[in-house]
Amino acid sequence: MFPFNIFDKYEGWFLSRKYFLETVFLIVIVFAIIYIALDFNDEMKDDQTNYFCYNKVPNNTVFRKIWNKLYMSFTTLTTLGFGDIYPIHPISQSITAFQSFIAFALVTEFVK
Repeated sequence: MFPFNIFDKYEGWFLSRKYFLETVFLIVIVFAIIYIALDFNDEMKDDQTNYFCYNKVPNNTVFRKIWNKLYMSFTTLTTLGFGDIYPIHPISQSITAFQSFIAFALVTEFVK
């Protein structure tokens, strides 16, 4: 893959990082789509919908709804969980917990 032999031993390292980042991106997109499907048409009542609470985060346009779900999916996958958007319905809580488990398994596999 590289023109010089000194990089041959690093080829697997570069490929594994590439596949790891592709997997992270794919997981973020898939779970963001799931979160969007859950409450895209729900009305906001007191900073929350039926599935998520937004804590003063604007969620009134289509762009903001999609951005908020991508943001939530990324913060859940990286296990940051800032608390500004969080699930309040058992279905959304289960999906978020499953995404956190996938993140833990993914990082464990990456470190191995």
